[in-house]
Amino acid sequence: VAALDTLKPSDITEVKGMKSPPAGVKLVMEAVCIMKNLKPTRVKAKDGRMVDDFWETSKKMVSDTQFLKSLKDYDKDNM
Repeated sequence: VAALDTLKPSDITEVKGMKSPPAGVKLVMEAVCIMKNLKPTRVKAKDGRMVDDFWETSKKMVSDTQFLKSLKDYDKDNM
C-alpha cells in the first residue's frame, strides 16, 4: 500500500496516454484488471491469431477518478 502513496495523478495520466506501453506496465495493468475481474478485449496479434488484450480495458480502468482509491481500498487479504 505504501507504494500506492507514491503515485500521483500525473503518473496515471502518463499511463493513460501510452499508445504502446513497456512490457512491465502492461503486465502490472493486466494483473490489476484480473484482480478487479475486468474482461480483456480480443485483438488480432501480429501472426493473425486472436488474443486477449487488457490494454484497452486498462486505459478505461485508470480513467476512473477513483482508481487510486480503489487500489488502496482493495481487500488484498481476501483475494
